Amino acid sequence: LPIPVNPTRSTSRSSARPNYFNPLRVPAKLQAQLPFASKPKLDKKKGKKTESYVTKRAVVLEPEERKKYALIQQVNTLRREKNAIRVAKQKERSKENLKRKAREEAKFADVHKAEKKAKYRAAGKEAAYRASKA
Repeated sequence: LPIPVNPTRSTSRSSARPNYFNPLRVPAKLQAQLPFASKPKLDKKKGKKTESYVTKRAVVLEPEERKKYALIQQVNTLRREKNAIRVAKQKERSKENLKRKAREEAKFADVHKAEKKAKYRAAGKEAAYRASKA
């Protein structure tokens, strides 16, 4: 007597979904001891290799759309350039401020040192006085 086979049910490997494994977790202490230059945390994540129709298709712009796109690119370029200049000036000002603060600290260093010395001396005398009373 043959075993009845259900034609809708197939046990072939092609119908099974592929196995996805979680990434291997390597403890930080063990990673530090690894002799390899490339550590697991530095590895780039691999993107999908299959390109869809949307990513492959050629985009043809109308002349008016092309002009708009070019204008937007120019505006963004100007914005980035202005931003870069602003950041550079800000860094320069920051350097100047640090230099100025360092000069002021150097100018008043001996005064602050004398004040600290007097404060600690007074605190020491107070502690000695309390110790002698107790």
